[in-house]
Amino acid sequence: MHRVAFVFPPRAGSWFRSFKIGTATSRTRISKIVKPRYLRLTAFVLAPLFLFASCEPVHENDAQRLAKDTKATAELNRINTLLASQQPVTKLDVDSLINLRKEHPNSSVVRQLLQGALLKREDWAAAEELLSQVSDAERSRVDKLNLARIYIKQGRFAEATEFLKEFEAEDRDRVEVAVLLGQAQFYMGELDAATRSLESVRNDLLVQKRGDGLALLGTIYFRRGDNAKAIDTLQKTVDLVPENIAANNVLSRAYAAVGDGERSQMYRTKLEAINQRRAIDEKKKSRLVPLLYQLEAAYETKQYEQVIALVERIQPDADANTKPILYQYLAAAYTAMGEDDGAKRALAEAEKLTRK
Repeated sequence: MHRVAFVFPPRAGSWFRSFKIGTATSRTRISKIVKPRYLRLTAFVLAPLFLFASCEPVHENDAQRLAKDTKATAELNRINTLLASQQPVTKLDVDSLINLRKEHPNSSVVRQLLQGALLKREDWAAAEELLSQVSDAERSRVDKLNLARIYIKQGRFAEATEFLKEFEAEDRDRVEVAVLLGQAQFYMGELDAATRSLESVRNDLLVQKRGDGLALLGTIYFRRGDNAKAIDTLQKTVDLVPENIAANNVLSRAYAAVGDGERSQMYRTKLEAINQRRAIDEKKKSRLVPLLYQLEAAYETKQYEQVIALVERIQPDADANTKPILYQYLAAAYTAMGEDDGAKRALAEAEKLTRK
């Protein structure tokens, strides 16, 4: 049986730490304004539908109904593209998937997309609840890895450790299993065990440019007093991922520990520059948060002219990840007001930005 797979790195939904839109949304789904001619269901989404139907007759009718639902398939394709991009998932997107799941409750594709959306938004509790609705026998390998990630994000490190120790890793997921296990063991204070887990895939981490795993391994070496290994690992990390905050921070401290003040200062200065850039970005985002909440509320209360005014107000300071969302709200407002031409233009802009 095949599943649509979405496994996100730990920082996948970081944008929503500043821009999480948490109020209830309108019952009018974005899918109602997405025209099938703008988006086509890709084979990546369509194939699992038929495969799922062929191997599980109980769900056959539901899969067939979904495959014939042009509005639903266009919406699934839009969200599938969104999840593969760097752009954030909004509450509107989640509600759209929830509504689609009500219409097609047995669709594995809808469930997997909803799971991916919740993980990208870092809504760990909701993602766990969704996974709890799937029996152990029916959970895919991706489902199980996502469950382990949820445990770690919720601080349930012992559960994650035991869960991952029982996981029979295959070549396709052994690096991910080792990194997750190393994280859980590290946060439990089991540094020796964490070292063994991460060292078992060290070469893979280098090849895959996994800054998260390499930075953690270098940090563990530093904590254990092995400064030579720490410097070697962290130097490779910043060469591969220059903006990694943890790696630059610990590397500066490791160089200080071995008496190399010049290099220690160099990485401390670099770290300060990274933090300063991040602080500027966060400050800009913090100014937009109230406006984004107002936008959500205006759309919910059907104040569509206010939605348009807020979009125009937010756009000048919006980053590349926010602008497609603004155009989606704009298209929804124009559609509700019967201005189809305006909606088409907004949708075209949203699609153009999403594909960049």
